[in-house]
Amino acid sequence: MHFKKIFLSAAIVSMAGLVACGDDSSSNADNSSDSKGNCIDKSQCDAMVKSDISTWHFTRADAFGEPSVYIYSVADNGTDLIINIDGKEKSYSMYNMSKEIGVEMAFSAAKATCNDGMEIEGANYCE
Repeated sequence: MHFKKIFLSAAIVSMAGLVACGDDSSSNADNSSDSKGNCIDKSQCDAMVKSDISTWHFTRADAFGEPSVYIYSVADNGTDLIINIDGKEKSYSMYNMSKEIGVEMAFSAAKATCNDGMEIEGANYCE
């Protein structure tokens, strides 16, 4: 019986120590997410120029409110649209980027993608 009391007391002291010595780095990470560098700028959609694909880049919120970076470019063949999302490239041949109608359709899709990501609840938007 005496052994159980000592073991229980030791367990309680150990648990109290773990709670008191929590990881403070998570609270610092939460504070830094409010900085200007980690927020999502809503005006970046307006900065996109149809005739200049180098302006087709933005950060939008994913379904969880976390930032995802989108960068658009044209493949070496001059016709396929390349979309890089958080470092993962996807190629789309349905848009013929050598034709005005293909550029128009791709630009409309890119703008819609940018704007749709601006209404996610809980996302960190710049003020």
